[in-house]
Amino acid sequence: MTREAVSAAKPAVRAQAKTEKVHGAASAVVLKGLVYGAAVLTFAVLLFLIGYILVTGIPHLKPSLFQWNYTSENVSMMPAILTTVETTALALLLAVPLGLFTAVYLNEYAKRGNKLVNVIRITTETLSGIPSIVYGLFGMLFFVTRLHWGYSLLAGAMTLAIMILPLIMRTAEEALMAVPDSYREGSFGLGAGRLRTVFRIVLPAAGPGILSGVILGIGRIVGETAALIFTAGTMAQIPGLFQSGRTLAIHMYVLSGEALHMNEANATAVVLLLVVLLIRSGRPQTDERLATAFQEEQRVSRERHEQLRSVLAQDKDALLARLSESNEKQLKWQAEQSRETQQTLLTGLTRMQESNEQKLEQMRRTVDEKLDETLTKRLDSSFQAVTEQLTKVYESLGQMKDLSSGVSDLQRLLTNVKARGTWAEVQLGEILEQFLTPDQFVRNVSIRNNREMVEYAIRIPSRENDGDYHLLPIDSKFPLDAYAHVQE
Repeated sequence: MTREAVSAAKPAVRAQAKTEKVHGAASAVVLKGLVYGAAVLTFAVLLFLIGYILVTGIPHLKPSLFQWNYTSENVSMMPAILTTVETTALALLLAVPLGLFTAVYLNEYAKRGNKLVNVIRITTETLSGIPSIVYGLFGMLFFVTRLHWGYSLLAGAMTLAIMILPLIMRTAEEALMAVPDSYREGSFGLGAGRLRTVFRIVLPAAGPGILSGVILGIGRIVGETAALIFTAGTMAQIPGLFQSGRTLAIHMYVLSGEALHMNEANATAVVLLLVVLLIRSGRPQTDERLATAFQEEQRVSRERHEQLRSVLAQDKDALLARLSESNEKQLKWQAEQSRETQQTLLTGLTRMQESNEQKLEQMRRTVDEKLDETLTKRLDSSFQAVTEQLTKVYESLGQMKDLSSGVSDLQRLLTNVKARGTWAEVQLGEILEQFLTPDQFVRNVSIRNNREMVEYAIRIPSRENDGDYHLLPIDSKFPLDAYAHVQE
C-alpha cells in the first residue's frame, strides 16, 4: 500500500473510531441509568411498604394489645410475641449446632473432591429452594401425625429447624471458606492441633459470616406462617412444648382473615416490622464486636508471643545447659538400655542355639532311623529279586547242561545214521517218537530260511526263557560241524 493510500484511509479510520466511542459512551450511560433506576425503584417500594405499615398501624397501637391474657375484646399480641421468641430460640438451638458442625466438617475435615461433600452441597441447595408449605405438610405428616405430637410448639420448632438448616449450613461454610489459609498455617506452625485451630482461630474469624446466616434464619422464622399453621396451630396462648400456639405472623394472618380486627392486624404488622428491623440493625454492631474481639485476641496472642520470645532470649544459655544435661542423661539411659537389650538378645540367642542343636540332633536320629529302615526294606526286596533271578539262571543252566548232553548224544546218533544210510532215517523217526513228546520235534521243516527241507528237527528253547526256540535239524545230509556250533 502506498503512502498516499494510507493517508487517504486515516480520516475514515478516525471517523469510525469516533463513532464507536460515541456509541460506547451512550451504552454506558444507558446501563448506568438502568442500574440507578432499578435501585431507586427498589428503595421506593421498600419505603412505600414501610410507610404504609407504619401509617396504618401506629395509630392503632394501644396498651390492651400487650396484655398477658388474650381475649376476643383486647386481641392481645403478647402471647404471640412470647411464642415467637420460644419458637425462634428452640429452632435455633436445634439448627445452629448441626448446621455449624456440618459446615466445619465439609470445609475443614473432608478431603478435597470428596463425592459425599458434593452430594451434601447439592442436597443443601435443593432443600433451600423448597417452598415453606412443603415443609409444613411434611411436619404435619411426620411430627403431628406419625409421632403423635399434635399441634404443638415442638412440632413447629422442629419443622422450622429443618427449614433453616440449609441456610445456616451454606452461610457458615462460605464464612469458613473466606478465612485465609495463612491463619490455619500460622496456628499449625505454633504447634496447635486441627481442633484447637478451628475453635480458636477459624471460627472467631468467620464469626460475622456465621452470625449473618443465623440472623437470616431468625428473619425467616419470625415471618413464617405456612409451615407453622400445619404444625404449631393457631391457639392464642403461651404454650408449652406439646401445646398449640401462634407466632406474630400467624396472629396477624388470623386477625386479617377474620376481617373483624383489621386495625389490630395492622398494629401487629408494625410490631413484627420493628422486630425484624431490630434484628437486622443489631447485625452490624454484633459484627463489629466480633471483629473487635478477634483483633483483641490476636493482639494478646502477639504480645504473649513477644513475651515468650524475650524470655527465651534471656534464658537462652540456661536453657541450652538444661538441654545438654537432659541430653546427657538421655544418652546414658539409652546406653544402659542398649546394654540390657544386648545382654537379653545374647541370652536369647544362646538359648535358641541350644534348642536348635537339640532339635537338629533329634532330626538327625530320626533321619538315620528312617534311612536304615528304608535301606533294609530295599535291600530285602533287592536280595529277593536277585535270588529269584539266580534261581531262574540256575534252572536255565541245568536245562542248557541237559541240552548239551542231549546234543552230544544226538551227534553220536547222527554219525551212526549218516554211516548207516536211508534205513537209519526211518529208525531215527521211531526213536524220536519213542523218547520225545510231539511238541519237542517237528517234521519236514526248512532250516535257516533254506529251501532245502529236512526230515526232522528238535525244538531247543532260547537262553532268555522268553518262549522262543531254535530248530536243531536231524538229518544225514546236515553237516556235523553245525551240530558242534549248536552244542557250543
